[in-house]
Parts: sequence; C-alpha cells; structure tokens
Amino acid sequence: MLDWASVKRQIDEMVAYRAGREDLYRQKVQVALGEVKRWEASWMELARKVEGARTSWLLGHPEGPLGGCYPAPGRSPEVTVLAVDGSQIYPSRHEVSSCYLINLGMVRFHYGTEERPLLSSRAQLYYREEDLAAYPQTLLSPAASQSRGASQAAFGLPLREVQGGGLKGSLNGEGVALRRGLMELGELLSLLEPPEVPGRPAVAFSDGTLIWWMLEGKPEELRAGVLQEVRSLWDQFEEKGLPVAGYISRPNSADVINSLRVGLCPDDLVNCDRCGYRQMETLPCSAIEGLVDGSLFGRFLAPGERSSLFRSSSRILKEYGHHGVAFFYLNAGAEVARVEVPAWVAADRGKLDLVHSVAWDQAQKGQGYPVCLLEAHERAVIRGPDRELFYRLVRDALVGGNMRAQASRKSLSKRRATI
Repeated sequence: MLDWASVKRQIDEMVAYRAGREDLYRQKVQVALGEVKRWEASWMELARKVEGARTSWLLGHPEGPLGGCYPAPGRSPEVTVLAVDGSQIYPSRHEVSSCYLINLGMVRFHYGTEERPLLSSRAQLYYREEDLAAYPQTLLSPAASQSRGASQAAFGLPLREVQGGGLKGSLNGEGVALRRGLMELGELLSLLEPPEVPGRPAVAFSDGTLIWWMLEGKPEELRAGVLQEVRSLWDQFEEKGLPVAGYISRPNSADVINSLRVGLCPDDLVNCDRCGYRQMETLPCSAIEGLVDGSLFGRFLAPGERSSLFRSSSRILKEYGHHGVAFFYLNAGAEVARVEVPAWVAADRGKLDLVHSVAWDQAQKGQGYPVCLLEAHERAVIRGPDRELFYRLVRDALVGGNMRAQASRKSLSKRRATI
C-alpha cells in the first residue's frame, strides 16, 4: 500500500527540482540551435568529422543539412497501409505450467478504394522443451546446432542441450522479444499477399526501432541466427518494393545531438578515449549534453514536416549486410516522432516521400499517432484479465488431463488478500 502523503510530498519536490533546471535546459536548446545554424552551409564538413569520430555515443551521420525541413508530399489517392504489433504472456516459474504466448495484431487499410480493411489477431502458444530453451533452435545460426563449445546461455545462464534442438537455460523476456520481433516482421511481409491491385503503393509500419540493438553483446551463434533471418526478411521487402518503416513515438534518442557535440569538439579528429580536455572545468561538448533530438527538432519543424535523413551508427548494423538504417524526425502534430527506414528506401526519393506522406496522414487520423499502429496494438495487447483467463484455461486443461496444476505459493498469495 502506498503512503500517498509521502508520495505527494516527493512529487512536489520533483516539480521544484525540474523548475529549477528549466533555464539551463532552454540555454542548451539555444546552443544546439546555434550549432545547427553554424553548420548549415558546411554540413558535409560536419558529416566527415562525424564519420571519423571515435566516441562511445550513437551518432546520426547527416545525409543533408541539419536544419533541413521537408513538407509532407501529398498522399497518393490510392494506398495500402500495413501494420503489425505484438504482445506476450511471459513464461513464469510461479505459474501452473512453463509456457508463453505471443499474440500478434494485424491491420491492412486500403485508402481510395472500397475494399474492406483487415483487422485481425493471431496467437501462438509455446510449450515444448525446445521452445523454452534460452537458445531456441529457430533463433540459432545453422552452425550453432553443431556447436559443443558454448558455456553460457544467450542471457548469461548455464546451458545444456535439449532434445529437439537448442540449448537449455531459463528463457527470459529478451528471448521472447527476439522471437516476437521475427514473427512481427514475417507477418508484416505476408500482409501484402496477395496483392489486390498490382502497382498500388503500399507502406508497412512497425512499432519501434528497426535496429536490433538488443543483440549487441549476445553470443555469436544467437546473433548470427537472428540476423540471418532479419536479412532474409528485409531482402524480401526490397524485392517486393514494399517500404517498411519503424515508427518511434516520443523518442529518447540523442544521435543528432551527439553529432553536434562532435562538432563542438575543437579537435579535427575526435577521439573521446584520448580526450585532451578532461582537465577543464567543463568539456567543450558538454554545452548541449543531456538534450534529446526531439527537443531540437521540435523547435523548427512545422506540423507535417520531416528533417533531413541521418544514418545510424549502431554497431549491430555492420552485420546487416547491405541493409543499413537511416532515420528522420517527423513533426506528427502532437509530438516529434522518429521514423526509421532501410537504406534502400532512404536512397529512393519516391519511396521516402511515400513513407513521409503516409506517416503524416496516419498520425493525423490517429490524433498524433499512426492509426494503423494504434489499431494493431489494440488487437495485440494482452491485459491483466486476459492473462488470468489464460492461466485458468491452462489449469483446467491440465486438471482435465489428470496432470498436476499447482502455482507457486507466491503466485497464490498475490491472488488473495491476507488481511
């Protein structure tokens, strides 16, 4: 039970603290805007400096003027919009059975036609021993199934081989998320089949980033297996000419701010590991430290406008083959969103304009957030009562099959009041 008097007092303290930092925040934003203006005519020089920089930060490599503003092109009279989102019930040792459920919400909207939309969901239950492996066979590289040298699971847990494939550990949320992410990409691709009208433009939206950053630092066989599947799916998107876009609401990234910090460094060749300014009271690059990209682009992008393109420097992209990732910021009206696209879409102005125009149109229809992703989420989400019903069905089925169905004492105690 919360002590509401204490919580309210701490909230008041937080507000006072934030108010005291507003002036500093505004000063940093003004410095960042000044840097955008300073590099306006020489953005290619900054791009070269960023390219050669050695930092621990993610950088946004400029592909155009940093202050570039591009109005939304007119949306095609006929267009198909696809979206997939996912949710899950994670495996829990405290429940009646070790299993997990992934639910996908799928949406296909046709605009400018009288075709009926698709609003659907599909659930998949995983319960086999190989499904619960920390290294599910379906996520491993082909060579991994023959490997005997691995001693740690994908997420730091001891392994043993599992009959049917994979290496056993305690599967956690990250493992489920990897499987769900691959399922979402595959389902998004299949939504275009069969093409109702050949030649009609279509855009596929994914909720969140296209960059599988969660694979950084993971074992090579897991990383290779997942990325092999990702590359294969992206190849198919490219072959079909279907632009896929990752839409990130209220992004917390600072890639472009970090590039401006590189520009603030007096050194021509920036190497943060050998920074010669650490003895100074404040580092030259600290003048805009702590800002996020949205706080910058929200100052000069008008509703519907997008920024220039920026190329991500995430290390995992080195394993994407020819599939790099670029991004732009979009003033969606209620907020500034980050939109990520594959390199082949970024290089095709027609495809890029299509993504821009449809993202803006969808955000308007969804009151600041793409309506296709909103509807996909509504069909994917698994709420508390759904989870309780799921475990009740599992428990009843186990009892009906004369099998043990007992949750842990911890789980049972949470379901009833003790006083």
